[in-house]
Amino acid sequence: PVEQTAWDPDGTVLITGDQAGHVARHLVTGRGMRNLLLLPTGAPDETLVDELTKLGAKVEVAACDLTDRAALAEVLADAPALTVVIHTAGAPDGDTTSLIASSWHLHELTRDRGLAAFILYSSVDGLMGAARRSSYAFVDALAVHRRDEGLPGLSLAWGEISAEDA
Repeated sequence: PVEQTAWDPDGTVLITGDQAGHVARHLVTGRGMRNLLLLPTGAPDETLVDELTKLGAKVEVAACDLTDRAALAEVLADAPALTVVIHTAGAPDGDTTSLIASSWHLHELTRDRGLAAFILYSSVDGLMGAARRSSYAFVDALAVHRRDEGLPGLSLAWGEISAEDA
């Protein structure tokens, strides 16, 4: 079993994907995190960045194709004191390759960073064996693999998340 490590509020939290803004708001208001690196799927939400900054957070937003290992490595090289990774990217329209590639790249590029947490968003589709959703089963297995290596790893299998919930 992996020992639980407290999250350092001064450490940098990397949040990727569709739910980056929603998660960032929760971490700043609910957990007191102060340093965020957001890699959203789409355009950055400047209103959210302003809101989080006013709450005392230092927010950096970067555009990065998470399936491009070299580009991701470059972004992570500049991330100071990275302590938590939260990967909220999904697999829209049955795209199995992008979620697998991005999750694996994050795993490989952060495995020696001494993270307190490595959290992957998954779907109940991966547990139920839904057609064209094998990437979620991969994400679930990656979390287990990390724990087997003595690294933090948690996969959260969500039900459907609508745009209104984000």
